[in-house]
Amino acid sequence: MSMSYCGERFSLELPNDWEFEERETNVALYRIADGKGAVSVSSAAGALIVDKDINDLFSVFCRGTVQPRVVDSIQSDVNVVFGERRDKSKYWGYWVFRREGAVVFVSYNCRNDEFDPQEFSEVEELVRSLRVK
Repeated sequence: MSMSYCGERFSLELPNDWEFEERETNVALYRIADGKGAVSVSSAAGALIVDKDINDLFSVFCRGTVQPRVVDSIQSDVNVVFGERRDKSKYWGYWVFRREGAVVFVSYNCRNDEFDPQEFSEVEELVRSLRVK
């Protein structure tokens, strides 16, 4: 199902077996039945944030703990970077989408011992469906 979120700043395709909770500052997405992790999506607009370099935005989002790499074009006029890390207990995947006038931040996390490649593949598809408006 196609959904628009956060004041219509972005949309994405939500798989049928996924649920969402729209909060004041973000949208949480997760598999209903047997999900291992959760996706969080938030967005920002305005000169203070969108005028910054995408790598600087990524560094702030990840607290400087992850090196970003450019993701092949998801949307022609949007720059996207991705990075991932594991700490003692959690896996984290981070994406930053930057388009003139808007930035979208996406994270996925789960326990290390519950990392499910199939679920992560679904997360990647969900992320690839994201469109910054």
